[in-house]
Amino acid sequence: MDELALGSVSIWLDGMKAGDEQAAQQLWNRYFHRLTTLARSRLQNATRVVDEEDVALHVLQSVFIAAQQGYPKLTRRTELWPLLVFITLRKASNELKWHFAKKRTPRIEDRVTELTEIANRDLDPEMAVQLDDQLQRLMDA
Repeated sequence: MDELALGSVSIWLDGMKAGDEQAAQQLWNRYFHRLTTLARSRLQNATRVVDEEDVALHVLQSVFIAAQQGYPKLTRRTELWPLLVFITLRKASNELKWHFAKKRTPRIEDRVTELTEIANRDLDPEMAVQLDDQLQRLMDA
């Protein structure tokens, strides 16, 4: 391998920081698949819920923006891959936490919508009052 090939990631990194779209594309080509695979391994069976490609996309996008804004710890190729791995694992973990927390705890807006739909049906007056009270308690919460 010649010297240029050995330092190509560092060269692409410098170019990407300077706004070179071809350098950014080269970095994308080199790391996107690897990050997708890493995210998939973290997400395991939850890929129906969280897309590993979305995780990799957000990670690369975040790192590219940070690098262009002068992120100080991103100056050499040896710093890039560990940073990408760290952010990918953290992002995948956060996505899983967010999704499953939402599953465990129904949003209040969903409950209000359900009660409103029930209340719009023809109900006896006593049931309508009870539903209205329950709806008001949810709205207050």
